Amino acid sequence: MRPSLSNRGWCPVVAAIVLFGWTGTLAQTTGANGGIEFSSDFEIKIEHRGCLLRQKESTDWRQCSKVNEPVAVGLIDGVQKIYVGTKAVKPPKAVYQTEPAYPASKISSGENGGVTLFVVVDDHGKVRLVKVRTTSGPDFSKEAIEGVTRWTFEPARLKGEPVAALISVDVNFITPRPKY
Repeated sequence: MRPSLSNRGWCPVVAAIVLFGWTGTLAQTTGANGGIEFSSDFEIKIEHRGCLLRQKESTDWRQCSKVNEPVAVGLIDGVQKIYVGTKAVKPPKAVYQTEPAYPASKISSGENGGVTLFVVVDDHGKVRLVKVRTTSGPDFSKEAIEGVTRWTFEPARLKGEPVAALISVDVNFITPRPKY
């Protein structure tokens, strides 16, 4: 079985939304998850056309990919900013990817599955937090999280310097074909 992996790159903002329950937007929210806190002066939402953000109390939504300045949405260990994808921040790139195992519990059913994850990648390229955005089921989620946790990245860059960032990763599971 070869799950299909795609690092969709840069609509990372949703990760923060998922961490606190799906609300459609990310408002001023603070919470701790393994040394990761989210707090922002921006509201962020995801639509079919992509990631949108706006300054708090503004009515103008802008596509994240068209924003020129860096936008931080949180901190790792209280000091390292976590950025979302804008023109100012070059996204992280996976340099080592393991293929998540197809869930053994799904082999007999022949079920295909998919999981969209949001991942915090620190300034050393290490995966610091993985959260599920969408899933075909808990068995698929478990395998996707375990696989992506082992990945390493070239970190995101801001003005040439490594920074932490949120990214979105899709993992698609195709039923393994029997070996003859």
